[in-house]
Amino acid sequence: MEKSERCGFLFLGLALAAFLGLGLEMIPAYLIEPVIYGGQAADWNTAEILIHWSVTCVIWGIFTASLCAFAAKKSGESVFKQKKPLRIGNWAVCLALTAACVIISLIDWKGFKPAIEFQTLGLLKFIFQYIYYAFEAALVFLIIAFGQSAGERLFNVKKFPWGGALVGFTWGLVHAATKGSLIAGLLSCLAGAVYGAIYLAAGKNAPISYMLVYLAFVL
Repeated sequence: MEKSERCGFLFLGLALAAFLGLGLEMIPAYLIEPVIYGGQAADWNTAEILIHWSVTCVIWGIFTASLCAFAAKKSGESVFKQKKPLRIGNWAVCLALTAACVIISLIDWKGFKPAIEFQTLGLLKFIFQYIYYAFEAALVFLIIAFGQSAGERLFNVKKFPWGGALVGFTWGLVHAATKGSLIAGLLSCLAGAVYGAIYLAAGKNAPISYMLVYLAFVL
């Protein structure tokens, strides 16, 4: 097996690890919170949901940092290495793709997601919810970045959004299962593919592409 192919499988494993990392939210839900609440599940009142989100963010943050460090050590590369400034044309494409995600969200949510969530949650929970989204989006970003590196090495094609396809296949299918809606799953698959296209359009610039993916994710 050639070095490029070995590295491709390494990045594929890292991308799948990032996807599985999203499931670490089950640790506070099923291991920590029942102990805190005397063997009972959380009632999801304001205090309990804020505790849940906060603990989940800590777990996701540690896992994300560990995964990045492991990837850099094993591959000699960092997802944060490319920080070239974007040209106006790249910005235009990125913003157009982000706008496409907003349209997908409008269809999925049947309205503007932040407005709906603010009305439902109230100010405090809304703020914590969007901090929680930032950590979730970080793992989605790693699926994209690692998945893109894997696809390029395994198939020797750099113009295709491999990371976005992987997000769509994994994260999208999970949404289809959890929401019980094929349409919701397909929309999530489509959104995931667009996230990958944003990463490529941003020249794999990690800070910029993460910011745009986060905006596309929450709007």
